[in-house]
Amino acid sequence: MVKQRFLKVILGAFIGIGVALSFAIPLATEVKNYPTRQYSIGTFLLDVVSHNSIVVGFVLFAVTLYIVFAAIPKYKTLQRRNRILIFLAAFVISASIVIPPAQNVEPSQTDVSLFYSISTLYGKKVLLAIVVVEMLFIAMALYNLAVIAIAKINEHKTSTADSETHSKLDYYFSKYVVLKPLNVVLLGVAIFLCWIPIMIANGPVIVDIDTIVQLIQYKKILVWDPKVGTILTGYRLSDHHPFVDTYIYGFFDDLGMKVGNELLGLEILTWLQYLLGATSLALVISWIGSRIKISGRYLFSIILFTAFVPTFSTALSIIVKDSTWIPVFTVWLVCFFELAYRLLNKQRISWKLVVGIVVLSTLAGLMRKTSIYVTTPSLLILTIFLKERWKTLVMGIVPALIVLVLVPATVLPALHIAPGGIQEPLAVPMQQMAKVVIDHENDLNSHEKEVISRVIDMETAKKEFNPVYADPINSFAYTRTKNSQYLREFVILWIKLFFRYPASYFHAISYVRNYIVVGDSYYALKYEHCGWSEAGGKYILPNSKECAFSWQQEHLGSPLNRALKNVPPFSIAGSEVLYTIWIPIISLGFVLSKKKYKNLVLFAPFVMTWANLLLTAAAQARYSYVMLFGAFLAVIAGLVPATQKGVEESARVHAADK
Repeated sequence: MVKQRFLKVILGAFIGIGVALSFAIPLATEVKNYPTRQYSIGTFLLDVVSHNSIVVGFVLFAVTLYIVFAAIPKYKTLQRRNRILIFLAAFVISASIVIPPAQNVEPSQTDVSLFYSISTLYGKKVLLAIVVVEMLFIAMALYNLAVIAIAKINEHKTSTADSETHSKLDYYFSKYVVLKPLNVVLLGVAIFLCWIPIMIANGPVIVDIDTIVQLIQYKKILVWDPKVGTILTGYRLSDHHPFVDTYIYGFFDDLGMKVGNELLGLEILTWLQYLLGATSLALVISWIGSRIKISGRYLFSIILFTAFVPTFSTALSIIVKDSTWIPVFTVWLVCFFELAYRLLNKQRISWKLVVGIVVLSTLAGLMRKTSIYVTTPSLLILTIFLKERWKTLVMGIVPALIVLVLVPATVLPALHIAPGGIQEPLAVPMQQMAKVVIDHENDLNSHEKEVISRVIDMETAKKEFNPVYADPINSFAYTRTKNSQYLREFVILWIKLFFRYPASYFHAISYVRNYIVVGDSYYALKYEHCGWSEAGGKYILPNSKECAFSWQQEHLGSPLNRALKNVPPFSIAGSEVLYTIWIPIISLGFVLSKKKYKNLVLFAPFVMTWANLLLTAAAQARYSYVMLFGAFLAVIAGLVPATQKGVEESARVHAADK
């Protein structure tokens, strides 16, 4: 017994020392004249405790020692494969904690992180070794913490398994949190009312710079391609930003102008975004309550989180296409889960559900172009792995044909709307080819240089290249060619050169790692309106000062936003990486541990969203809203039943359809 305790202390001390060293030794040193400083959660914590590193290090050591000491006896309660899955998930999460994000930071003459000082002084191999060691120590600590958490959950299940009594909370939630229109709307209104403080603090409006462009064009002040600066003579609008969103914004702007208050019209639009967003999340909660066997206390926790943690509400406070679109996509996501639920349980797929998904997929695709590249592949995945293939094919293919073929061929010309630039889907290939030119121009033959120069100006690309976003190449180096043969040859060469210069390709889009590391936050606050002043932006809300906070944004929203980003647990709850990596990884591990392999199809929308994130021209939190608003569904993916019977359930679902 004494020997066993001694071994636990030794192991706990070893891991505790590693964690303490990983976090508590100041990485910020007095090394001077290095190019930049990039932040991770590790460097942030180390900056905070740099003057108290011994104390903080001891606290971390003691906490880790306790965690390991408490976890070791519980190892035997887990199967070997589950222990492996837990450690793999812990390692991925630890990587997201240790690896710093890609950022544009001004050079510091007195303060740089260890990541760069070590790389400069000792080389990248030593740096890599230190990073891996940090990741291993943190992963071991997280692993032991997970073992304790799982043991506690199992103990709770055992203690309540034989109980026949149901709490009042369970009763009320089973009765009222259900898939009935009135119940969903009432829950949505309740959440909306809880968001009023955020609406006031971030109000009256936040008009994004992209929306400024859309309003300028809607008001017929100027129509141009904002990416390359080309005037679009003879066109009413540009579809660079989705024309459906432009008409929505224009309608509410006109509404305000008609009552003599342009700001009021845009305020109404903001309130509507809040209300629709709250209702879409209420639908998510109601679907979980109706389809999943889950305790009322957990549903109550979800409702409280949605209502009082401002991740969702601040995301909806900005008038921008992503915030306007996400309520529609969230409803589609619920319908996708409902479709998968019925297929997994061999239940009838009603044509009402088919039509609903087709309409939602089409509308979402018209409001945000990349949406169709999530909805269609996700539905086709269901077609491959589950049954009801003809109906699922209709749901996947029809919206794609409407959005990608019918609307560009008929609606855009009829409304005199210029199609979006062809350089948009080629942003990442252009960025990577520019990096190849910078790194390996002398290795390219004359034909390869010619193919590249037809699409991007090589000299401009060298000057404008920025590793943290692709917009400069996309905007300034693009030659504006529309020759399909030139573009086809460019794409073919891009594919070939990947196998020759993979390192350059990965370095070119280093900003993509911002989605998988601690850094960005969903807590957002911007100026009331800002941008494109000379192009006509000064005529949007002319009675409000450009590029300035409103009174409540300055005195309420800004201090609140700073507090949310820096005070745990709100800072963690708003962290983008929680939703893009931590929750999906943990949920995926749970599904695999339970061997519910059919449930993996439920991750299709999240996987396809990730595929789209890899092709973005820059890393912005709003691009990953799917992961945020779909987080609750990702959490319960492993709890969705997949039975072979489904007869009684099918009758209940059919009744619900009616």
